[in-house]
Amino acid sequence: VTVLQQDTLFNFTSIIDHFASDTPEDTTDSPSNWKMHFYNVSLHHAKLSYCDLNRDKEWDIKDLNIKVPGFTIGGQEKSDAGINLALADGGLLNVGAQYDAMSNNFKVMANLDNFALSNIKEYLTDVVNIKELEGELGAAITAEGNVSEIMNTQIGGNIQMNGLNIVDADRMELAG
Repeated sequence: VTVLQQDTLFNFTSIIDHFASDTPEDTTDSPSNWKMHFYNVSLHHAKLSYCDLNRDKEWDIKDLNIKVPGFTIGGQEKSDAGINLALADGGLLNVGAQYDAMSNNFKVMANLDNFALSNIKEYLTDVVNIKELEGELGAAITAEGNVSEIMNTQIGGNIQMNGLNIVDADRMELAG
């Protein structure tokens, strides 16, 4: 799958074209009592390429894994999903989410390991005058709460950096 971004617009044409139908779409609107349940959905070892055309920055995910033990649309059942990905330039991201439609309770767990900070340098130069950015970021963060009381969400975790090196445009070392 290839995703392109220019300005604030994303181009998902490759995905849409793949699933396009030759049959005309029914555009009549009517209420529906449909519920959709997805169980044991998984995607293993997929590759994804994302290109930000404004920054000439490409992100390659070399090992995308998605696991959805249960997910419901339009129903009152609990949903549970997870995603694991490995960035080609360094870093592993694991995210898990649980949601109970009856109580509106949710829990999201995110773990980031060995994320190469050089991946985000192009984005930081809009607000910080830096020439070099090196090091690795790791984090383990959990958010838990209720959608009806979102301001009471409890967020906690740990963040760590290894090998941090920041050099400004005048070649002055800011951190290292």
